[in-house]
Amino acid sequence: MLEPDAGARRDRTGLDVPAATREIDAILAHWPSAPTSAQRRKLASRFLAGREPASALVQWLRLPEAERRAGDGLDVSLVALLDKFHTWHKEDGLIAAPLAARLGLERVVPMDDQAENLPVDDDKAYGDAIAKAWNNRVDALPGRAGRRRSSGHGVARPGAAGGGYPAGRHGPPLA
Repeated sequence: MLEPDAGARRDRTGLDVPAATREIDAILAHWPSAPTSAQRRKLASRFLAGREPASALVQWLRLPEAERRAGDGLDVSLVALLDKFHTWHKEDGLIAAPLAARLGLERVVPMDDQAENLPVDDDKAYGDAIAKAWNNRVDALPGRAGRRRSSGHGVARPGAAGGGYPAGRHGPPLA
């Protein structure tokens, strides 16, 4: 984890995870089409406080090199974390955040079990989109059939012991 000590994160930003999450949502709800460097640094600090280091790195990478500095909620230690995170051998820092920044996105949304608390306006559409992603040409190849079970009501995870995502946003448990 990028910042294991919640107390230190709160001391550096003044926010705990729930407060940071509320602030992130409010900032992004009114995000300008051409944010200033100060706005990006502030959002990066909120993403760090909200335990979204990949999204913090997106903001950092979208800054011009000369603007990648402390200020606007980022102290020197948080800047060091962002610089270090970009070099760790993890897919979110090496692939996801740089790709999101290059594509002009503002955030990396985790798509594993920890994402179950993200706001979703339409549970059925969300489940259908995930199911569609898993229904692809690779899974249609010979030898791939039956590797995932689906009752048509939810999404099965490859290798999931229970066969599917938990009830709720991901659909009902699979039989």
